[in-house]
Amino acid sequence: MIAKSIGRFEEAVGLNYCALALQPDYAEGHNNLGVLFKDRKNGFDLAVAYFNRAVELNPGYADALANLGNAYTVRGRLDDAKSAIERALAIDPKNAGAHVNLGAVYQNQGLMAEAVACYKQALVARPDHAAAHSNLLMSLSYTLVDPDSLFNEFRRWERIHAAPVYHEIQPHPNTRDPERKLRIGYLSADFKTHPIAYNIEDLLAGHDPERFEIYGYAEVQYPDHVTERLKGYTKGWVSTLERSDSWVANRIRKDEIDIPVSLAGHTAYNRPRVLAYKPAPVIASYGDLSTTGMRTVDCWLTDPVIHPEGEGAVAERFVERLVRLPHLIIHQPPEDAPDPVPPPHISAGRVAFGSFNNPAKLTPDVIRLWARVLKAVPNSRMVLKFFSVMGNAGFRDRVVGQFAAAGVGAERIEFLGQLSERANHLGELGRVDIALDPFPFNGCTTSFEALWMGVPVVTLAGNRFLGRMGASFLTQVGLGDLIASDADSYVATAAASKLCRSRMRSGACGGIGARATMPMCPWPEAAGE
Repeated sequence: MIAKSIGRFEEAVGLNYCALALQPDYAEGHNNLGVLFKDRKNGFDLAVAYFNRAVELNPGYADALANLGNAYTVRGRLDDAKSAIERALAIDPKNAGAHVNLGAVYQNQGLMAEAVACYKQALVARPDHAAAHSNLLMSLSYTLVDPDSLFNEFRRWERIHAAPVYHEIQPHPNTRDPERKLRIGYLSADFKTHPIAYNIEDLLAGHDPERFEIYGYAEVQYPDHVTERLKGYTKGWVSTLERSDSWVANRIRKDEIDIPVSLAGHTAYNRPRVLAYKPAPVIASYGDLSTTGMRTVDCWLTDPVIHPEGEGAVAERFVERLVRLPHLIIHQPPEDAPDPVPPPHISAGRVAFGSFNNPAKLTPDVIRLWARVLKAVPNSRMVLKFFSVMGNAGFRDRVVGQFAAAGVGAERIEFLGQLSERANHLGELGRVDIALDPFPFNGCTTSFEALWMGVPVVTLAGNRFLGRMGASFLTQVGLGDLIASDADSYVATAAASKLCRSRMRSGACGGIGARATMPMCPWPEAAGE
């Protein structure tokens, strides 16, 4: 697998084929091919076949079972994933990778306490397991963990994964000419058809070419037409796939980037440790879970609603300096959005609440509060949608069971399936009267899409960035009355929001209905900020 680690996929596949030609019952060769094909486009079925063959040849092959479970998780087959991974752990209880993969299964179901426990078990087995630690930080961010504990865990990540490379920091060769253009580099794994790309595209396009030179550092496995479009806004574009963190840092330094901006931190496939090498004079974090914990990162971009100053200051802690921009959360209007439709309660005679958010955000705390909302509005129902996960029987049973435990029957919960076209997905918002924002990890793109389709969003403002995105968003579009400060006001606000959708369609709620006047996307101003 050395060839894979240095980006030579075809060579890695060929070498494993050669090994199997010499020894067809070589279980490790089949497992290796499964790993190689698992993340390839259209490689899922082949990967599963190789993993299964490896297990047939060696029933005690825990790594192959863990890998099989991971492949199923990526496809939303969570019950199959859990079964395979539990078999792996029965064979090898200290298999760190299996604990990580089981944590991902729980995380995808919104079972964060279980996910956190799995990631901690992985770190007991392997304290330096980077993926386990990043996943732990992500899972904790979905919970009501106190800000100090979250801050301390980010600092622990820094001590284990970042601090050991601080001694490799090198001088920056950047020219100190004050008249030259400023070079900004954006780092992301999501420069493709992805919400981050929707949100960042016009920001990239909005940079004044007389003042800035833009570079992209892309950890993108499958570039697509969006990737190609984003490239057009940059002077330089670098694929970081299969490159080491030190290589990426050295490339940023070689490109003489003045300000690299990390766009995702610990989310999937991103590279937070690159920033530990201090590859540029000033480093900024935009959209991370919370603090990076690293002394090499200078700025954390936010706004006055997410992190107010003075008496309204929240308890979230940072090692970076907070830079409050007038506009932090920006979105590209969807070109393919259908026209909004009349609120469904008019024809159905009952109010439809809804959430199209990642099921990881549907924690037991969220479901209990949403159940209170449904009970406050007799005969109302809840519409849930997110890719293929809503088709998973185990997930549906868990959600329905938790609503039932809170006093809401299964007949009031509706699950929508996956649609391939974004326009069709947006059209499904016509089945929702009022969108309920999850907490403490709010929706972002999902909230924008709801508002764009004329659906009001009720949010509960929390005590950290992820729990205040909704408040920032609604303040920006003039819908501050939909921001709740506690659980009781959340229920009351949601229950009283029935008529707001009609107001939104007429433009009375901050101009949402009149899209041309929607104060959502100040692209040139945002780029200048």
